[in-house]
Amino acid sequence: MTATTHTVPRQAGVALHAALLLTDRHHRVLVHTQTGPTGDVTSLPTGCPLVGESPAAAATRAAQAATSLVGLDAGPLIAVDWLGPGTAPGEAEQHRVVHLYDGTLTASQVATLTADDGLIGGLRFLTPGELRTQTPAEARRVLAALHARVEGRTSELVDGIARMPGVLDRHRVLDQADVRRLAAWTSAGRPFTGQVREARGWLFVPDGRVLLYFDPATGDVHLPGGPLLPGEDDHPSAGLRRACASTVMAHVHHARELGHRGDQARLVGAVTRLAALASAGPAPVRLLATVEQALELTAGQTDATEVRAASEAARDLGFADPARQPITEVPSSGIAAL
Repeated sequence: MTATTHTVPRQAGVALHAALLLTDRHHRVLVHTQTGPTGDVTSLPTGCPLVGESPAAAATRAAQAATSLVGLDAGPLIAVDWLGPGTAPGEAEQHRVVHLYDGTLTASQVATLTADDGLIGGLRFLTPGELRTQTPAEARRVLAALHARVEGRTSELVDGIARMPGVLDRHRVLDQADVRRLAAWTSAGRPFTGQVREARGWLFVPDGRVLLYFDPATGDVHLPGGPLLPGEDDHPSAGLRRACASTVMAHVHHARELGHRGDQARLVGAVTRLAALASAGPAPVRLLATVEQALELTAGQTDATEVRAASEAARDLGFADPARQPITEVPSSGIAAL
């Protein structure tokens, strides 16, 4: 009998890189522009591990060198990206593996980086949409890492695309997120003299998560609700129930005042049923998330003070406080009973 031999192809070289995903409260990503042999290169501050150095330590070292911030530290690993061979000289046979770690910046750290005319030393904050136009490969990886961070997981990527995409990946949530000015918050029980034009709700399902909806046309995630009709400004709970029944097909129960955000009444209540979405026209994507995830997904529309008030009201209504978990998409057919 003739033995069969198998030839194992030579493995291409693999270069290991690591970076911190440094963001501000608006999900804007801190990037560093450096001048290279072929021109300016904009990317996350990235490092290669030294001998005996872990990827997390290399990511921290690179971020501290780029920002001059002290006390930075790599948080959880949120994405690992396997990249095919590069096109630059010397990279034709070299694969790259990039480890991305959570590195959310505090308000004081952002202030330290900011000079009178913007950020210092070639640093900039860019939205994922701005990254998409300036460095598309980095934008894919960053968006997937943002999704993983919101869901409290680690995402495996191939050339910046999630190998096993979640709900946020499939709908490219946060891809068009923009920075907006947050309207003032007035808690319930305090005098409010403005005119109420809209009603939005923190609407809880039995497991303690809240209902959100993603608008594919604008790329924004919202609390359910909408503009009030004439006569509803004195009864925003009625306006909220009507708007939710016609937009996200949600039946709302026990809606009560939480406060006001600018000219919006903010309420808290329970969802008892989610009906099937209308088939005509582009439909909203209904999502279930924890209140902390809602804060991250609706950047510029809510703040930590409002989230605390919503959480306390939810506990008063008997809802639990669930742990961070993957975002759930409500099927278009709805959920008959909750």
